[in-house]
Amino acid sequence: MNVRTTFSKVLATALALLFAATASLIPASAANSAYESQLISKGFPEAYAKKLATVHNDHPNWDFIPVVNGLAWDTVVDNEYAGHRNTVYISPNNGSATRLYCDQSSGTYAEKNGFPFSYVVRDGSNVNSDGWIDASKMAVAYYMNPYNFIGSDVTILQFASLEWNFPDNQKGNKAAYDAICGVLENTFMSVKRNSYNTKYVDNNGNIIYTDPSGKKQTLDYTYPMVICAAAKTYNMDPAYLAAKIIGEVGSAGSGSVSGTYSGYTGYYNFLNVGAYDSSAGESVANGLTFAKKKGWNNPIASIYGGAEIVANDYLKKGQNTCYYQKFNVTKNNTYNHQYMTAINGAINTTYMTYTGYKRAGILNNARKFYIPVYNSIPSPVGKEVHFKGYSDYSGYGNGASGVVTTAATIRSTPSISGSKVGTVSNGTKVNIMGGYRDTKVTYDPNYRINATEYRMFRPLWYHVRTADGTIGYIQEDYVANQNTKSLKSGGSFKLNFIGNGNEKPRFMSLDTRVATVDSNGTVTARSTGATRVVVYLTNGAFDVITVSVNGASYDNAAPGTASKSQIGSSSNNGPTSGTSQENGRPQRGGNSGLVGAIRDTFGSLFNRDRNVG
Repeated sequence: MNVRTTFSKVLATALALLFAATASLIPASAANSAYESQLISKGFPEAYAKKLATVHNDHPNWDFIPVVNGLAWDTVVDNEYAGHRNTVYISPNNGSATRLYCDQSSGTYAEKNGFPFSYVVRDGSNVNSDGWIDASKMAVAYYMNPYNFIGSDVTILQFASLEWNFPDNQKGNKAAYDAICGVLENTFMSVKRNSYNTKYVDNNGNIIYTDPSGKKQTLDYTYPMVICAAAKTYNMDPAYLAAKIIGEVGSAGSGSVSGTYSGYTGYYNFLNVGAYDSSAGESVANGLTFAKKKGWNNPIASIYGGAEIVANDYLKKGQNTCYYQKFNVTKNNTYNHQYMTAINGAINTTYMTYTGYKRAGILNNARKFYIPVYNSIPSPVGKEVHFKGYSDYSGYGNGASGVVTTAATIRSTPSISGSKVGTVSNGTKVNIMGGYRDTKVTYDPNYRINATEYRMFRPLWYHVRTADGTIGYIQEDYVANQNTKSLKSGGSFKLNFIGNGNEKPRFMSLDTRVATVDSNGTVTARSTGATRVVVYLTNGAFDVITVSVNGASYDNAAPGTASKSQIGSSSNNGPTSGTSQENGRPQRGGNSGLVGAIRDTFGSLFNRDRNVG
């Protein structure tokens, strides 16, 4: 064989391989484009369709359904911001929401427990500044916007249907049981022994509890059995029910499920039904009062009773996703009857549910997702936004002067997971070149950082340049932006800003008692004090200006007495006083077939090896 013949054969083989590879790529790309078009024709915005098509590539059995609700986006955000409907977490010791997510329209300008502001704790300890406080409008807009979470196969689960989705046979029951075991692994309800469950289960995984007389009792059932049977009885997704319990009482359990809470021995409330918010930290007692009235004197009664209430008063009334239970934008009692005030309540169940599905090998099963589509929701085309003319900085690029208020690390990206590129000490002057939000929305196994760090505690970062030329990102909470504007009471001005992408930005004032800002960026002074006014885009770009009224600063601010509810743009009165972390929970329900129902559901599964899960 001559050289020319050999070369020709090699070339022909190479071209054949190239064409084969190209052919295998083209159909996938074409299919992706076709699926995007299909989603758009169904009613999804183009930006949503692009993200959903990517998720669909990995999960082709998932069905995305647009729910075009006719609600204007800005009206929705205004309503959810009003009436203490949404809260974020603060604590002197256990991490706190970033300050731009903490509304200051209630409280006083006095340092308390290490915070420069005395926030009003809606649920937790007001004395210790430890608990849940009002969320800012910026926080509401972030957590409510489906676009921010539909691109992840974890966080998109908050839009998944919550109905039972398993075959009605022993194989289906076993798959559901395994999913629950996956959710409950390393929690107080796990079948396998761990550091959390020594007081809750015996060595075989059976439930241990304290009865109203104070005696210890053991049931011949595990928590996964009970949860699975209750979920099937009430046509509810079992992994969701398990994740919801953990979301309510924590991985280690709480006084709501210990059976030994002072004054309520032998009573249990696994779903915290009726656990109304209290600034004195009495929500557990409130929930157990409800449990006592219902006769929930063992874990089975509590889990069945709570599941029945969720099914009857939420799932059957159209709030059939985690998202709709947190943000009721259905036609039934819109903006009210919301299961929780914790703004991250819905999304925080998704990782546990995802883990349960994945461990059970059923993540790719067919599922329906009901994703709301709002009118006039901003298209995420803007990349950056800056106030202009309110700072003395006139150097590198667009931006403002800033002063570091707490020694901080400069990172390579706007994220706690970004690599370290330098450090700055307290008092260091920096050029702020822009504000950005972390794009991570779920747990990152590469860094083993809880997703709450990305979404609530450390989501906002300034892009900065130091005097020595170091460029990187510093957490917003550690820098004082020097953009300022002074007004007299009753005065107003229109914010001057620049951006890109032709996206109309949104605005908020952290303290609407001091000054308000309308949708066009016009700021109006109301009373003596100082507030931060923020401009922000859908993708998280933002900038901050301090508005001082009558010469006040944060050190001597004395806001007027106008309440947030008086200022809110919505006429909706919202929940009544005494609302809870489980906002507007229904007060109906009761116990069901219990032991017999569990045996009917599982049959031979009760004879399984106790090490299952």
